[in-house]
Amino acid sequence: MKALNVVKKALIFASFAGMGLFVACTDISDLIGGDFVPDVSNLQMKYTDTIAIETYSIKKDSVVNARKSPLFLGDINDPVFGKTNASIDAKLLLSYGFDTAFHEAEFFDSLVFSMAYSSDYYGDTTQTQTLRVYELLENIVDTINIYSSYRALYNSVELASLTYTPKPTTGVSLFPGDTVAPHIRINISTSPTNSFVSKLLSIRKEDYISFDSDHGYDTINAAGFFEFFNGLYISADEISAGSVGALVGFDFFNSNTSLTLYKHDTIHKLTSNGQDTITLKNFASSMQVALPSGTALNQYSHDYTNADDNFKEQVITGNKELGKEQVYIQSLAGTHMRIRFPFIKNLNTLGNKIAINKAELILTAAEDLLLAPFNAPKQIGAQIRFNADSVLTIPDISYGDTFFGGILDTTNNINEYRFRITRYLQDVLDGDLEGEDGLYFYSFPEYNSYSRVLLIGSDPALPTPYSKRARLEITYTIVD
Repeated sequence: MKALNVVKKALIFASFAGMGLFVACTDISDLIGGDFVPDVSNLQMKYTDTIAIETYSIKKDSVVNARKSPLFLGDINDPVFGKTNASIDAKLLLSYGFDTAFHEAEFFDSLVFSMAYSSDYYGDTTQTQTLRVYELLENIVDTINIYSSYRALYNSVELASLTYTPKPTTGVSLFPGDTVAPHIRINISTSPTNSFVSKLLSIRKEDYISFDSDHGYDTINAAGFFEFFNGLYISADEISAGSVGALVGFDFFNSNTSLTLYKHDTIHKLTSNGQDTITLKNFASSMQVALPSGTALNQYSHDYTNADDNFKEQVITGNKELGKEQVYIQSLAGTHMRIRFPFIKNLNTLGNKIAINKAELILTAAEDLLLAPFNAPKQIGAQIRFNADSVLTIPDISYGDTFFGGILDTTNNINEYRFRITRYLQDVLDGDLEGEDGLYFYSFPEYNSYSRVLLIGSDPALPTPYSKRARLEITYTIVD
């Protein structure tokens, strides 16, 4: 943005007219008080809230995996947005104590895959869901730049499945008097002749774990191990028609998320009644998601078959006119909102120089958020879109969330988001953003929480109040 004289950037208000711009007039003394208006003859101070804007929604292809907890598993049905399904790829690395050698009196017991719950879940957790576990057939190499649409190859032979009712707040009792944090357990096999179990039992610690004498600790040959075992793919079945379902969050970077090999040691003891009994003592070797080598990634898919008809017409068919009524934002690679200001540069015809003192975009929810089936985003982010489909962070964000805004305001059920985009609009008027084509708005964050919201468009029909429309409020100064 081109530098402006401090006097020229004084915060002052009034009204204007121009091609493609509709005028809302307000006396400056009514806005900030006459005592605050500088007596500068070459400044013309204006205000408007009726600049023409274009609003509509588009489908988002994917989001970059953030490798952060939570990761979601499940299938959820939104009456407006349709179904969202979440699955996970997990690269598991040997723990330092991993050992498949059987010593005297030891025998194989079971292979169990466990996943620790996070505190995040959406939908109806009283409904059962089915998870399935498969072995990955390719090593996921670039785990930083992989998008949620990525699908790694996996062996279609199912290793195990679990039909369960999510209990993300209930501890698990493994042994009498021993309760651990909430997690689920999927029994892969209790047979040592199971082909997958046999593969893991063939692992020898010395092949992948060695002592680094220079540093005095064990090291793991992660690259070599991932050539042997690529990891697991965990999917969730589609829920039945009419069910709400749930997306359940899991913490794949928690020690309770592991693929664990259990073996028993038999110890003979003589009881008081003279009967021999066998006490079983557990020994465990595990693989876990250990950063930076190991990782876990979410995949999201959306089925719009049973989505709202207006949603499908706008988002899938591409009818932008429907965006005048309402628009849609959904996280997890769902939908974005597009806003364009087709006539904004006409402001430059009003004077030698236009200085934007304040520009604020207001978006209001189109539904009662207290009655909505799922949470609205607590925050909405924004990016500048260019003609070549590239994007750029909007410059106003650099001043912090307090300045930029985008935070959901539910005070007195107002249910709106406000965005300060002053610097962005000044850059547009000054010609500093060549090829700029409006803004993207999206749920923030996009990747590890489920949120969605219906917003009022730029020109809604009754009974929606016109004052609640998506609108841009600008105070600016004409410098002659």
